[in-house]
Amino acid sequence: MRVFFITAVTILACPVWAGAGSNLSRTSPSVSLTHQRLAALALIETGCSAEKANRADHRLGRSGEVSRYQILPLVWRQHSAPVARGTRRAGYDYQNPVIAQIVAERIVEARSAAFVRATGRAPDDFEWYALWNAPGELSRVRFEPQRLPPIIKQRALRFCNLMTSSPDRQTQNPLAGTRAGRVK
Repeated sequence: MRVFFITAVTILACPVWAGAGSNLSRTSPSVSLTHQRLAALALIETGCSAEKANRADHRLGRSGEVSRYQILPLVWRQHSAPVARGTRRAGYDYQNPVIAQIVAERIVEARSAAFVRATGRAPDDFEWYALWNAPGELSRVRFEPQRLPPIIKQRALRFCNLMTSSPDRQTQNPLAGTRAGRVK
């Protein structure tokens, strides 16, 4: 059995993820947690750990995903319309880390709200990543993480490892002690 641990010190050090350009309150603990999660997500999706625009912001995924968060363009358009005020193309500036963060926050808000309606509670780190990476699949298995396909579970466990490496976060692996919690 091999378990992969990814560490990241930059999660809390990036002002972009600390709320710059966001319309969300910086005092809410859930917002702080959202920014930590988005920082970890950017590390997993593109290896981006910088606060400023860099090469990671220009990477395209296999299915055409854009930005440091690897968002499908259709999903981007669904959540970016209000960002586009002022200039016509502002909402489509995939390489702008501030706009990408706002769009990612909106996506996460919508998916988390659906999760809360279905389960009556907020998602933990594992479920949050599954909501990001495979929201349809998590819904299909009735929000039971142990029923997710192995590849999604492996990615979600890597995300949990990033989150627990943050100095002020210690989360539990929801699959600990089960066969699903082991990464081969």
